[in-house]
Amino acid sequence: FPVDQQEQIRIQLAGNLLAGTLRGKLTFDWREGIRVGGALGGRNLDPAKIAPDWKGVVNFDLTGEVVKVGNAHPRGTVNATLLECRLHGRALTGALRCSFVGDRLYFERLALHGKGFDIRAAGELAERLSVTASIGDLSLLVPDAAGEVRAEGWVRRRAGRFSGELRGRGRELATEGIRIGGADMAARLGEGRDETFRIAATLRTI
Repeated sequence: FPVDQQEQIRIQLAGNLLAGTLRGKLTFDWREGIRVGGALGGRNLDPAKIAPDWKGVVNFDLTGEVVKVGNAHPRGTVNATLLECRLHGRALTGALRCSFVGDRLYFERLALHGKGFDIRAAGELAERLSVTASIGDLSLLVPDAAGEVRAEGWVRRRAGRFSGELRGRGRELATEGIRIGGADMAARLGEGRDETFRIAATLRTI
């Protein structure tokens, strides 16, 4: 790799993973503080190499940067895109845009979309990260399962502790011989040292 006046290093990356290919680059720069940036692209990766039930193909682009200048908190960004992916024979797309300063993490966009499901999240984790999910065919994400699920909620992390709330509804759920005509669920994890986890569910037509 070339070195420019001992203040910058550039590294080219290339390899094979999950029957696909990886290509990318890393740059280390310390002319004004410390800056590490990079880009990575994966093509034709086979998730079934990890989990046989997850048949498909994954293509992605990923970029990121971390900067530390003087006594300031480190900051950085991460951007990722799923490109022309397929899972269980259906198209799949996704995107991630997030940034951080110190230990504060902000998600501008987190999305996963395909025919029959849509999952989204956005917000600052230290304040409120909102999450919504609409899954018309559960088998797309959980092999050997069936049904519809809709859910929304939020999650927060403060002082190293997580809290959050989730409410959801399911219809015509089935897995491993168990069938549920409908289900309503609510779960909550409180804040503080004495946080409690509460969950309530109503099942119909088992």
